[in-house]
Amino acid sequence: MQVDSIESGLKEKLFKVTNRIQSEVERMTELMNDVLILGKINAGSVKPTFNSTDLLAIIKETAKKYDDIQNDGRKVKIERIGEPRHIMIDGKLMEHTISNLISNAFKYSINKPSPVLTLNYKKDQVQISVRDFGIGIPSDEVKNLFQAFYRASNANDLPGTGLGVAIAKEYTELNGGKISVISKLNEGSEFIVDFKNN
Repeated sequence: MQVDSIESGLKEKLFKVTNRIQSEVERMTELMNDVLILGKINAGSVKPTFNSTDLLAIIKETAKKYDDIQNDGRKVKIERIGEPRHIMIDGKLMEHTISNLISNAFKYSINKPSPVLTLNYKKDQVQISVRDFGIGIPSDEVKNLFQAFYRASNANDLPGTGLGVAIAKEYTELNGGKISVISKLNEGSEFIVDFKNN
């Protein structure tokens, strides 16, 4: 009986250590990938390929990927305003940007309502906003958010490299757009991507 108890305790410790190692490997892999991407951007080797793109289709497809892996039953709420139209962008860069914003919206709003993604086809521009209802960002730190490796002081206990939003900004600008953020501590954040008609 005592031997069984010791073996059980060892298995539990081994399981915890293995999980910790796996999490660290995943974190380091993500960091290395993000550093490589940012390096390519800074070197000017990322060249956008502009095509007439169905933005709504990209959003739906990207959102579904995250909906399918959520363990808490939450799904991205997609809202569309205006009549859909294609815009000239690089779809792959756009998918990466949307993916990052959705991923963050879930990650920083655990046990909160589902994130809301709004696609607004305005007369002279197309606007995407991704809003969560999570931890938010301290007001004096918002200005630093798009800097590489920067992480808000209240996000240190959550996984991340501090590069995702910086890359999303670079990809948005390569696509001819602008990205901004509105955030309130303990109420959530809203990332807004704007494209002028093209």
